[in-house]
Amino acid sequence: MTDNLDILVFNKLDNLIKFSNNVPHTLYKFRNWDNELHKTIITENKLYLANPITFEDGFDCRIPNNYKNISEIHIIENLTHLYVKQHPSYNEKAIEKLVKDDIEKAKNIYRDEEALKKFQEKSLIDVIDHYGILSLTTDKKNDKMWEEYAGNYKGFCVGIDQSFLLEQHNNIGQFGPVKYLEKIKEINIEKSLVYRSIERFYSKYTKYEFEKEFRLVKTFFEKKDSSDPERFISVDNKYYKEIILGKCMNEKNKSEIRAIAKKFPNLTIIEQV
Repeated sequence: MTDNLDILVFNKLDNLIKFSNNVPHTLYKFRNWDNELHKTIITENKLYLANPITFEDGFDCRIPNNYKNISEIHIIENLTHLYVKQHPSYNEKAIEKLVKDDIEKAKNIYRDEEALKKFQEKSLIDVIDHYGILSLTTDKKNDKMWEEYAGNYKGFCVGIDQSFLLEQHNNIGQFGPVKYLEKIKEINIEKSLVYRSIERFYSKYTKYEFEKEFRLVKTFFEKKDSSDPERFISVDNKYYKEIILGKCMNEKNKSEIRAIAKKFPNLTIIEQV
C-alpha cells in the first residue's frame, strides 16, 4: 500500500491517472441488515460520512500537533488568521497591531506543555466535528471484518466501483489509502495544512491493518449532526458492482435484498457458503 501523500489529493489530470492506477477496481462496505441506517446503502443509494468522534480507535483522526519547535513566523501566521476571523471589519494595520501586542503572550502559551495539552484535547474534538469520513476496504473476504462490521456474517457487503469514488474528488477533497504504523508521531505544525490533514486522517496503528482501508474525507464548514443530509452521498445505480450475502443471513433478509438489488444493472449477487 502506498503512503505517498502526493497522490491523496489530486487536482490535475495526470495526478488523477496516477492515483487511479493505485486504487482497486472495487471497494467494499460491510453493513448489517438489522440496522436501518446501514440499509440505506441500497434502499436509498446512500453512503454515510461518519463523524470521526464515533470511531472505535480513540486515537483515530486525533493525532496531536507538535508545537515544540514552532517558529515565530508560524505563530504570527496563526495569530493573524485567528484575528482576521474574529475581527472581519478590521483593516490590515489593526490586525498587525493585535498580533504585535499578543506575540509574547502566544509564545509563552506554546511553551506551557500542560496548557497546550488541554488546548489540543479541546481543539482536536472541535476540528474533527467538521469532518465526515466514509471508510471502505479492499478485502471482501476478511473474516474479522465480517464479524465486527456485518453482524457476525448475518449482514452483507456492498462493492462500489472505483470510478464513483474518483469522481467525488472535486466535491469531497481527499480520497486514498490509510497507512498503518507501529508508532504514530505528533504532527509537525510547521508542515502545510494539506500535509497535516492527510497525516491526521490517513494514519492508524498496525493493529487495524486487517481493515485494508481506503477513506473518503469531506470537510464541513459547520458542525453536522449524525442525521444531517450533508453526511450522505448519493450513488447512481450503475456504480453498484457486488452484493455479498453473509453466510449466516436468514432467507427473509436475503429475499428483501435480492428484490431491492434488481435496480442495479451491473450488479452481481454472491452468497457466502
